[in-house]
Amino acid sequence: MKKLALFAVVLSGLALTSCSREKECNCDYDTAGLKSQQDVTISDGKCEDLDSSTSVGGFTTTVKCEKK
Repeated sequence: MKKLALFAVVLSGLALTSCSREKECNCDYDTAGLKSQQDVTISDGKCEDLDSSTSVGGFTTTVKCEKK
């Protein structure tokens, strides 16, 4: 009976916790050798989904993101 009561307490505790899908990402930007960082909050997907590389006029911009 004690195990059942403990199980009920644990289950109710899990049910009351919120499940936020937002993620905090730390992104590194490199534009023609100039580097910067920015924190980004996303509501869906993975931080790695923000990774990209773009070249315009001989300049390359690279974005690399990871979860904080």
